[in-house]
Amino acid sequence: MTAEAFLALAPRLMDKGIRTLAELEQACRGLHHEAPVEARAGWYDFLHSRRDGDAARRETARIDSYPYRHLARDVMRSPPRIVDAGLHVAETLALLMREGIGSVFVRRNEGTELGIATQGDVLRAVDRDAAAALVRPIGEIARFPLETVAADAFLYHALGRMARRRFRHLGVRDDRGRVIGVLSSRDLLKQRANDALDLGDEIEHTQAPEDFGVAWAKLALVATGLDGEGVDARDVAAVISRELCGLTRRVCQIAEREMEAQGLGPAPVPYVMLVLGSGGRGENLLAMDQDNAIVYAEGEPEGEEDRWFARIGARVADMLHHSGVSFCKGGVMAKNPDWRMSAPRWKRRIDT
Repeated sequence: MTAEAFLALAPRLMDKGIRTLAELEQACRGLHHEAPVEARAGWYDFLHSRRDGDAARRETARIDSYPYRHLARDVMRSPPRIVDAGLHVAETLALLMREGIGSVFVRRNEGTELGIATQGDVLRAVDRDAAAALVRPIGEIARFPLETVAADAFLYHALGRMARRRFRHLGVRDDRGRVIGVLSSRDLLKQRANDALDLGDEIEHTQAPEDFGVAWAKLALVATGLDGEGVDARDVAAVISRELCGLTRRVCQIAEREMEAQGLGPAPVPYVMLVLGSGGRGENLLAMDQDNAIVYAEGEPEGEEDRWFARIGARVADMLHHSGVSFCKGGVMAKNPDWRMSAPRWKRRIDT
């Protein structure tokens, strides 16, 4: 019955601009004049419950601001220790002990592929095969491929990735994709992991459009906790903006997948989706709307390429709107022709 009531209310709430549970709760908090009537009718106003309020305050107080203010490059150990896949396990173990490290990266296929071998991997191999394990090549027990994060990713992305994949080590890559460092749980031990830390990683790995709103709703909790710890507003805005960019990227990926499933094919030419405005500048606040554009390699207005990008622009706009990022009232969205053009047309527009 509760589910049926919710489904009946959903379209009416959408008509009033309420798309997420967080927006609904905020709207309910403003209905103070209704509380006496509801109380006499036997309603229980859970939003104003002292118990629930205290729980929410305790939850936001758990947020440690450090991983939202520092990047992977600030904590990583560099350069990483890389060994060839043919090195014996015994030699690898001696290296780990001598240098006091918990893992090495392992390269194979003439250095084109990287994996990782940890102390735990070595111990499990010895437990399984006894002394015979020590003369095996380290490449046989290493795990491929190496899981990595970008050097300019906030630490909470790394923490979320470790928690989700149950890893204790990650590679750190630069903007060219080169592995330049390593992060370990030992490096991040000083951080207090909590439920909100998986925000970025949850968005990045969301598989269904209907799940975006659930992940995106955590952003308000994160921002509240950071504000409560006195974090500079510019740092909070940078976190919000980074997640808006991550959400937009993931929405594009899912929209592409859906269009291929519908027989519309992949993107006809290479393209980029741009996040504009305050999000692009890293200055987003929680009360945001969409500002985005598409630049595609070539094609004419209303041509085959443009029609494909019009469809994906509309799908992205709808998914962002339902996730909690409202339509732009000024129409600055890739679904509109003025914000969806080929690279040559963009260049001519900017030049004029």
